[in-house]
Amino acid sequence: MKSITVVALLALAVLPSESYADHLNPKDSEIKPNGNLVHTNLNGANLVRANLGGADLSNSMLVSANLNGAKLRGAKLSRANLRGANLSYTNMREVLLDNANLAGAKLRGARLKGANLSGSDLFRANLSRANLSNVNLSNASLSGANLSRANLRGANLTNVSLSGANLTDISATDLKGCPRSLPIEWLCENSSLIQR
Repeated sequence: MKSITVVALLALAVLPSESYADHLNPKDSEIKPNGNLVHTNLNGANLVRANLGGADLSNSMLVSANLNGAKLRGAKLSRANLRGANLSYTNMREVLLDNANLAGAKLRGARLKGANLSGSDLFRANLSRANLSNVNLSNASLSGANLSRANLRGANLTNVSLSGANLTDISATDLKGCPRSLPIEWLCENSSLIQR
C-alpha cells in the first residue's frame, strides 16, 4: 500500500501543471481582469458583460459560453475553443490591438452580430454557421477561414483578405465594402459575394 501511495505522489509531482489544469474548473475569483485562465473549462459559462480585460484565455474551452458584451481588452484568446459561443456586441478590435490572437479560434456557430472585428487576425478560424451580420470585419484577415453557411448580411468587408476561405453556402448581401481578395471562383458585385 505504501509503495502505491509513493508511486502516485511521484506521478503527480512529475505531471506537467498544464495537463493537470486542463481538468480543473476555474474558481469564481479567477474570472477577473488579468486572470490566468489558460487551459480552463468555461464551457457554457455565463460571462455576460464580464470584465476579462488582460485575462489569458489561451487554449481555454469556451464552448457555448455567453460572452455577450464582455470586456476583453487585452485578453489572449489564441487557440481558444469558442464553438457556439455568444460574442454578440463584443468589441474584438480592442482584443486584437492589445496583442490578442484569434488565429485558429473555433467560432463555429458563434453569434457575433454587430461585433467589431476590424483588423482581427482570423487566419484559418472556424466561423462556419456563425452569425456575422452587421459585423465590422474591415481590414481583417480571414485567409483560409471556414465561413461555410455563415451569415454575413450587412457586414463591412472593406479590405478583407478572404483568399483560400471556404465560402460554401455563405449568405453575403447588402455588404458595406468589398474584400481585397477572394477565392478565385468568387467576386464581389452589387454589394454581394457571388460565386461565378
